Amino acid sequence: DGSGNWSYGPTAELADGEYDFTAQATDGAGNTGTLSTAFTATVDTTIAAPVVEDVTSDTGSSNTDFITNDTTLVFNGSADPNVSVQMEIDSVNTGAPVVSDGTGDWSYDHTGTTLSEGVYSLTATATDTAGNSASTAAPVSLTVDLTVPTVTVEQSTGQDDPTNTLPITFDVTFSEPVLGFDETDVTMGGTATGVVFTVTPVSTKFANPVAAYTIDV
Repeated sequence: DGSGNWSYGPTAELADGEYDFTAQATDGAGNTGTLSTAFTATVDTTIAAPVVEDVTSDTGSSNTDFITNDTTLVFNGSADPNVSVQMEIDSVNTGAPVVSDGTGDWSYDHTGTTLSEGVYSLTATATDTAGNSASTAAPVSLTVDLTVPTVTVEQSTGQDDPTNTLPITFDVTFSEPVLGFDETDVTMGGTATGVVFTVTPVSTKFANPVAAYTIDV
């Protein structure tokens, strides 16, 4: 234009990548100037969805089942390298975003906030320097469980009491699935000696951990 300003737009959409742009001016008399210094621009239209991988500390049956009795947690995950990651609990931002490292790993320290017992939905949103953003493909369910399970023990139905027939079977029912219940957890009072216990999950219909067992004496 009259001030020497100009603009140019590519006629085709540019694919993702790095481009060097140069310009060279020619006037009406045919004089051509020197080629400009290259201007480098990066076209970036994609970003990977971040993943919430685990919490510290996870006290459930595995270290990635998101079941814990810890109320002050650190959330760990992965994303594209060097992107901003915003952690959300029940769709509410937990605070300032963190930045993933050069390999894409990130951690958000939430230990300054105490979570109440309950079930929470965890999501994360990643944003890169080009303005692309993506959220976790699906929310991760976190269970904070602070309640100690209760247990009932009853002699199984259909057995005589007293009886001279062995084994004697007792039904054990916990208020929730438990881990690690075995013969070493069983004690019995009275005058009997040499008692041997066999602990068996009631049925494979119960997922591991299991909530109901039988004890054969």
